[in-house]
Amino acid sequence: MLLRYFNRLLSPKTAAADKAPQEWFDEAAELRGKGDVRGSLKVLRRILDVEPANVGALNDYAACLSDIGDVQAANDTFELAYALDDTFLPAMANHARVLVDNKRGAEAMPYLVRAKVSAPDMLHVDSVYAALCMANGDVDRALSHQLRAWCANFDSLRHANAYLFWSCYADLPEERLAAEHRFWASTVAPTPDSASAAEPREQGADETAPQPALFAEDGTLRRRMRIGYLSPDLRSHSVRFFFGPLLNGHDRSAVETFVYHDFPGKDVQTTKLEGMSEHFHDVHSLSDAELRNLIRSHGLDVLVELAGHTSHNRMSLLQDRLADLQVTGIGYPPTTGLQSVDFKLLDSHVLTDQPERFYAEAPLALPTSFWCFDPLEEVPEPVPPPCERNGYVTFGSVGNIAKITNRMLQSWSEILDEVKGSRLLIRSITFTDPMSENAMRERLRNAGLPMDRVDLRKPESGAALYESYGEIDVMLDTFPFNGGTTTCICTYMGVPVVSLEGESLLSRMGRSVLANLGAADFVVQDEHSYVRRAIDLARDLPCQRRFRAGARARYAGTALGNGRLFAAEFEQACESALRARPADDPPAWRSEIPVLPAREITRRAYWAAQRGQLKGAARILDHCLREYPNDGPAHLLRMQLMVWDRRYDEALAYLRRETPAMAPADRFSAALAAARVHVLLGRHAQAREELDAVDASWATDPFDRMQERLFRCALADDEHAAASLPSTQAPGPQRRFTVVVPCDEPARFDAVERQVREACAGASGWRLDIQRCAQHDRVRAYQDALGAPDADIVLLLQKNASPLGPGLPGRVARALEGADLVSFAGARRWVRMDWRLDDFAQKAGGVVQPSTERQGVWELHLAGPGRTAQADGMALLEGALLACRAQAVRDVEFDEELHGAATLLEEAWTHEVYQRGGRLRVHRALGVLVDPAIELDAGNRTEARVRWATLMGFDPFAAQTDDATALSIPMPSAEQALAVARRYLDGDD
Repeated sequence: MLLRYFNRLLSPKTAAADKAPQEWFDEAAELRGKGDVRGSLKVLRRILDVEPANVGALNDYAACLSDIGDVQAANDTFELAYALDDTFLPAMANHARVLVDNKRGAEAMPYLVRAKVSAPDMLHVDSVYAALCMANGDVDRALSHQLRAWCANFDSLRHANAYLFWSCYADLPEERLAAEHRFWASTVAPTPDSASAAEPREQGADETAPQPALFAEDGTLRRRMRIGYLSPDLRSHSVRFFFGPLLNGHDRSAVETFVYHDFPGKDVQTTKLEGMSEHFHDVHSLSDAELRNLIRSHGLDVLVELAGHTSHNRMSLLQDRLADLQVTGIGYPPTTGLQSVDFKLLDSHVLTDQPERFYAEAPLALPTSFWCFDPLEEVPEPVPPPCERNGYVTFGSVGNIAKITNRMLQSWSEILDEVKGSRLLIRSITFTDPMSENAMRERLRNAGLPMDRVDLRKPESGAALYESYGEIDVMLDTFPFNGGTTTCICTYMGVPVVSLEGESLLSRMGRSVLANLGAADFVVQDEHSYVRRAIDLARDLPCQRRFRAGARARYAGTALGNGRLFAAEFEQACESALRARPADDPPAWRSEIPVLPAREITRRAYWAAQRGQLKGAARILDHCLREYPNDGPAHLLRMQLMVWDRRYDEALAYLRRETPAMAPADRFSAALAAARVHVLLGRHAQAREELDAVDASWATDPFDRMQERLFRCALADDEHAAASLPSTQAPGPQRRFTVVVPCDEPARFDAVERQVREACAGASGWRLDIQRCAQHDRVRAYQDALGAPDADIVLLLQKNASPLGPGLPGRVARALEGADLVSFAGARRWVRMDWRLDDFAQKAGGVVQPSTERQGVWELHLAGPGRTAQADGMALLEGALLACRAQAVRDVEFDEELHGAATLLEEAWTHEVYQRGGRLRVHRALGVLVDPAIELDAGNRTEARVRWATLMGFDPFAAQTDDATALSIPMPSAEQALAVARRYLDGDD
């Protein structure tokens, strides 16, 4: 694959470019954002036809291939992008992804760390890291990172699927798992209007002809029932063990089958299934609209979706009505979450008294089994219990180690303690990665299991797969995610299983299988009974022998193992469901799946909004407010989305309408939000009215109380705010005030120099020296300035910062009294790479910036508690502006390898001063304007940030809460914003 691509790079470009590549990139991103991944692929292909070495296009193309399940082609393309440019961060992250997919986790980690440290906002890295955590069995960490990745790309079905599927492995209450699926279904983007969709590819007339009604007026069947099956797993995948028997078992005189194979390519199992099908369609290359129209053209009575939220499904299509009945089953235990899916395939052993708590779909409960297992190939016969030849009992667990919860490990430890000499065999595909095997060993050790009696094995294949179960005497099922395929293979090979049951299909698969095999007594209801049953079964050799001897006969005699019996039960259930209602009337089913807590829903909306996923955030808020109509934080965030969209008056009207129903504390927050908008629009009188209209006692949040004080300061005599800037006097004999500005653009330096001179105008007694240096040469310039014999105060000033207000030298001199370094912001500790996201209480700062909400307005931001301007005890300072006492810091060296990473060089230097006993201070009213739109040199960002993170021992994937909160208020000028800061900070200069 790589050679073919490299050959293309050497070939002449034959395509003509009718658009600039950036236009194509934008179009591709828009299509992918709408869920049209295949459309995005076509647009990216155009870029690559013209620029085959375009690394960004290759990376995005591979990502789209991965989204639709073409994993091998995706990985090959990712590797090509990385080979062309191994410094391109998305390619670096996806190179790590390829390594993770190929069970090379230890090799992947350096790339993941490198990408995460360099670009912490590139949350695709979190998704790759989450996959690695899942492989290592660290489910909680995987979910934490995958949720952030999903919120950052909220309309990605692939990210949503990963989060929902992996949630099955967590030790969660089963109602919470159902609630997660309800959240997805309630916030998923609606499918486009199918009336405008493209026509399907040409189909045979026998398939597309209109079908008469299934039932005649007298209730008899008028024609064969049309059942369609949609899946990406019709291949060498566990689903084939269960779909093959069903498909092969259908009564062809009563049922006409349509199979939709949604995966690139075929293997031997696909070919087998195709041979069992009446109408087989490869649909992987079809767009969503084409697939939707194709399925509809077949006039299906029943469409069965087999994947759920696993694999590379097209679950969102089932929001539309594609068949008279839509059923989900076999491939995914939890609910889909979609009420547009009519039925969930269950059975009498799985069904509990309150299925509405766990399923959005009505139960389609078969009398015997919800699935049928048959390898449909030659399989070795069961062997006698291995303890007879070994002289000891071997307990076993086979499957994904992420299913092994800590509760299971505790139970297994008790079992091994009680059954002397027994061993535990764990077999998993994840053990092909040494990193995963080591992680599992660590978990086992921490749980207190005797490691000298535990064996970790890699999986087998072919006949050896079945024979490997002959090494196990008693299988220990997992909980809450029971074994499915593994339990069936295990019992088919005659190995008894002890299973702990719960309340939904996820935790009752073991019950279904064992009850069908006449071994319901192997199923227990609590962990104590689980331990006792395993111990008793291990000691009951006659019981083990009987189960092994009769396993195949039991399978053949029940719908669990007899495809014709199972298919007959399924056909009858479908016919009954179709008879029970007209085709256009959904079943009378009222789901009672709980809703996630309001705070959790709003938190996700906030994350999505932070990452620019505004449409997704709006849908999340719509869901939240349908369920919690008076939730204040959700209303406030929805109002903020309107402000960001420049719909100011609409936002105010919305708040006026919704505020009365809120809790008092939220009403106070709403008043602050409304006052802020009025100030943003220059309506200060209305802002005062908003604040005066609420009771101060409602403010239970300390942050809200601080924010109110800031507003009161801004609205008090605001007409003269700029005049309140204090004047300063020169401090005695003349002193040198050196300003060093690293800047490569002469025009920008001229602007900064002008601002500095204005801030120093009239400050007699100071000798002003403004120096410009090249950005790459700033270490030498800094050292020269600090080392000058007559150096007194040195100001290191970046080109995106400028001082505000008069009397700069005197103001800086007073701020440096009792300190060696001063800046306008900093932190009391440096425990994470991005210290600006540390806890609010750990930071201090005061800065003015251009507003992002309205042009021509300036925003004051204050960080940290308290109302004093000066904050001592800092461990590092913001590097955009640093004031130094030259004699105190001139011997501290700069780390030149931190060049080219914005202000990291300066901030690391301040931390080194702190480490040597220097005194660092933040002055929140120093008067600094920073314009983030002016970019600093970032040419060495990756190398520098990785170096510093390594030196400091930062874990970029550590569980941390990002805290970007700050007191803020918009003002009509930067000078007025500074005056408000000084007024709020008790006038402290």
